[in-house]
Amino acid sequence: MGDFILLTKVTWRNLFRNFRRTGITVASIMSYTATIIFFVGIIDGFSKSTYHNITHTLVGDVQLHAPGFRDSRSMYKAIREPEKLMEQIRKLNRTEIKVVARGLGIGLVSVGSKSAGGSFSGVTPKDEKLAFDLHTKMAKGSFLSEQAQQEIVLGSRVAKSLNAKIGDELVAVVQAADGSMGNELFTIKGILLAVGESVDRNGLFIHRSDYDSLFMAAGRVHQMAFNGFNSIEPKELVATFEPFYKEGDWKSWRELMPALAKNLEMNDASFWILGFIFAIAAALGTMNTMLMATHDRVREFGVIRALGASPWRIIRDIGYEAMLMGLIATSLGGLLGAAVTYYFQIEGMDLSSFTSGNLEMAGIMVDSLWRADLSLKSIVFSMLLIFVITVLSSLYPAVKSARLQPVTAMKHV
Repeated sequence: MGDFILLTKVTWRNLFRNFRRTGITVASIMSYTATIIFFVGIIDGFSKSTYHNITHTLVGDVQLHAPGFRDSRSMYKAIREPEKLMEQIRKLNRTEIKVVARGLGIGLVSVGSKSAGGSFSGVTPKDEKLAFDLHTKMAKGSFLSEQAQQEIVLGSRVAKSLNAKIGDELVAVVQAADGSMGNELFTIKGILLAVGESVDRNGLFIHRSDYDSLFMAAGRVHQMAFNGFNSIEPKELVATFEPFYKEGDWKSWRELMPALAKNLEMNDASFWILGFIFAIAAALGTMNTMLMATHDRVREFGVIRALGASPWRIIRDIGYEAMLMGLIATSLGGLLGAAVTYYFQIEGMDLSSFTSGNLEMAGIMVDSLWRADLSLKSIVFSMLLIFVITVLSSLYPAVKSARLQPVTAMKHV
């Protein structure tokens, strides 16, 4: 224990022989550590926010369709015995998982002299409010009433193309399931915020009872959406419910939206690239400092070697100096990075002035207010990464100094 304390004292003295050089290196390593923690927090926060927008707004973790429906969009390809399936799901008593049933169809809508095509979704408002957040994404008006009242909610771009306003009457004309032309008069109850390209351009939401009446759907269900609220992985969710409807087309959100899933994977990859860049920068900075420090102490090393010190003693001393410097720098960097990341977790980073509103990524709107996500894992990983790099980068100057010949070293000027 006494040797360890003595080694620490000697190492501390050696580090601060040139206070300015050591201080600059510590500050550099500290900034690398803090920057990695911050960027990891921003990337994690962005990924979680995007994932939330996907799974909690409308899509869900997993969707079920009848075989062939997604290819043809035929309303005749409906899920078999949906009520029985819903009852089987309820019997599992997985209260952390919410599921909704929707009827889908296409048609024409008009307001005054303006008309547009759209995609109807017949929904149960009570279930949708429990399982998803779409009802909170209202630009104007409100979401559908729990009882059918011939109301309709429009996507933002559909509403704009129709020049629609809250309270306007909207005429819907569709091809009904019995072969007839279905038509109904709806009152515009709400207009959505921008949530995603497909919903914005084509989204038309009506009550399931109104949907059945308009399309003569007779209770047909074309889509069931499951939201696990981050409590279960999509693969596990599919494995849990697929036995109830094995022939169904079960797809996770990643399979439904492969372009977006790929973008999120690229975000994760960018973290590793960023970490590598900063690790190299930290390594070069530390190596430069250690080379300069050992160059100033060549004669000292020569005397130590002449007195009988082994090469391993030199390597140990220099390595311990790097460890002590890395411990100080990464600890300070961890505190700084955690503080900065926590600030942006609370306040967020507003990019609206650069984006003119929300950002769109692979058809999904992403909030322009980016919030970081601070985690103990990111702090510990960043500190360990830079600390290990700092120690490893000291090996070259340590080995170089250990190989010096005592006589030659003592003649060094």
